[in-house]
Amino acid sequence: MAAEQVPEGQDVPWLDDAELHSWLALVRVLVRLPTALERRLQQVAGLTQFEYYVLSQLFDAPEGRARMTDLAASTRASTARLSHVAGRLEQRGLIERRARPDDRRSIDAIVTQAGRELVRAAAPEHVRQVRRLVVDALGPERLADLGSMCAVVLEAIDTDAALFSAPDAGTPGA
Repeated sequence: MAAEQVPEGQDVPWLDDAELHSWLALVRVLVRLPTALERRLQQVAGLTQFEYYVLSQLFDAPEGRARMTDLAASTRASTARLSHVAGRLEQRGLIERRARPDDRRSIDAIVTQAGRELVRAAAPEHVRQVRRLVVDALGPERLADLGSMCAVVLEAIDTDAALFSAPDAGTPGA
């Protein structure tokens, strides 16, 4: 939306041309990179990017298991989305869900042997695709810069999330 389209009385620090150019470049990467990565995962393993991420998290977890709520937090997914994806992975025999022995109200997701084998089979091509599209495209110095920039943006996101999720001290019952 252009500045001239905003109702009067709104004080907005509009992006200048250079800022807008950089912002739109980032938006295009955020939209297109996951699709490019997922295309190869679908071809190689029949997995979405998110399914691969969930399986990878379980693959790397101690004993190949994680509490569903912890897995939702680490993948930044809602419990409903994770439950839906876990159901699909479970139907394919890639994970199992079981009540935790120490807390019957909590559910663990556990990667199966078939899930481990699929991650092992998909990982090399996924890494090649990440290398082709990001690591090699940027080179070492730019890649280090990207990592630093992402850390700054993630810190701002986390600060913003904490700010807007904190209860208002002036609200009754807060």
